[in-house]
Amino acid sequence: MTLKASSPIALLILCLAGPVAAAKFAVVSLADTLDVVPGDGVCADESAACTLRAAIQEANASAGPDAIELGPGIHLLTRAGSLENLAASGDLDVTSEIDMAGASTAATSIDADSLDRVFDVRSGGLLRLRTLSVTGGWQALLNPPDMVERTGGGLLVRAGGGIELDDVRIHDNGSNRDGAGVSVFGSLSATRLRMHANLANPSFGVGGALYIGNTATLFELEECELTENRAGAGAGIYGDGTNPSITIRRCLIAGNDAGNDGGSIALNTGNAHWLLQNVTISGNQGGGIFGDGGHQLRCEHCTITANHSSSPNGGGAIADVRGPSSANFSAITLVNSIAAGNTQPSGNECHVVFSNVIVSAGGTLRAPGNACRMSAGPGDLIVASPGVEALLDNGGYTRTHALDVGSPAIDAAQAAHCATIDQRGMPRPIDGNGDGDARCDIGAYERAAGLFEDGFE
Repeated sequence: MTLKASSPIALLILCLAGPVAAAKFAVVSLADTLDVVPGDGVCADESAACTLRAAIQEANASAGPDAIELGPGIHLLTRAGSLENLAASGDLDVTSEIDMAGASTAATSIDADSLDRVFDVRSGGLLRLRTLSVTGGWQALLNPPDMVERTGGGLLVRAGGGIELDDVRIHDNGSNRDGAGVSVFGSLSATRLRMHANLANPSFGVGGALYIGNTATLFELEECELTENRAGAGAGIYGDGTNPSITIRRCLIAGNDAGNDGGSIALNTGNAHWLLQNVTISGNQGGGIFGDGGHQLRCEHCTITANHSSSPNGGGAIADVRGPSSANFSAITLVNSIAAGNTQPSGNECHVVFSNVIVSAGGTLRAPGNACRMSAGPGDLIVASPGVEALLDNGGYTRTHALDVGSPAIDAAQAAHCATIDQRGMPRPIDGNGDGDARCDIGAYERAAGLFEDGFE
């Protein structure tokens, strides 16, 4: 029996068959050459080889999601050009849904060699990257008419675009203005992300590793390391977003350098909702967190230590110069967190102009006196030393500050706000002081009595 395409049975068969399978392009050449006929379903340059650029052109021109497989090697971008949005020159424009995977972050690298930024994810584009590295991107514009164009050295995610990262390394990218690593005006979701040595303009550029633009809709990080990035402000992350939900879990933000404020995180005017959980902020120049009074930022089980601000008006741990009279004011809230062992010239861990700008919701360990002017919460501890060890690999994806034997943070957190795991993924609560009562530790690290620091016997 022959079925007409429009017959009910034929239509039912098509529906049961589901969506058209994604096309898969296996890149076999490291050359930076064009696809001969984008949209014909064949990834091939003039020599019939499938290259990274040709695969992206083919995927952009094809219906449905597509997959691109990259083997080991450095995919070097060499085709100069700008203000072109079809991936034919300069950066790799993404206008469709693409899933791209390499062999590993050490083996597979996409390098723009300072020619242009590496990826430009445009409205309607969704780029998933796995097991590869992105490097050598450069954003050269200083003051273009469109502020979006002055951001994104490694990757630019425009409004309406999205990026998902899994086991990706983004390093040694630069911007003559903002957002040296990744600039997000759409959405970003990442797990197992390392961002290292990305450089925004050190005089007035913002967002060394990450820049969150004013149209961003979603921003999620889990298991990440942002280290040794530089910018004028917000060397780790600069938040310029108005209403996005920003969630950062089990991450390390360390060793970044901001010439002005926010060595780790800087918040510009806005009212975004930030949640930091099991996050270590350590060894950043320009202080730890710089707030503006508008963003709603909450730190749960965070360890904020060993940060330094060279400004007398800066905060070694936290600075926020606005107050309750500001529009959309929201206090910075700490719970079960450590804010101690940070420095600045005036001797203050934190710098605020008004009261009730930094609030403890309980279980916060901080330095004595007025070193961190903070509204107290239940179970707070005021101690001379946080009792943390050096930043080391103690197991898990990121480095952590283990707690010393006898640290006041051990078994001292508020049970009502106890997280189920620590920054390393180890379970909470554990009886850390051997008294037979398992309680959560304050900070990002949970210590187990009688175990090595990585949690194993």
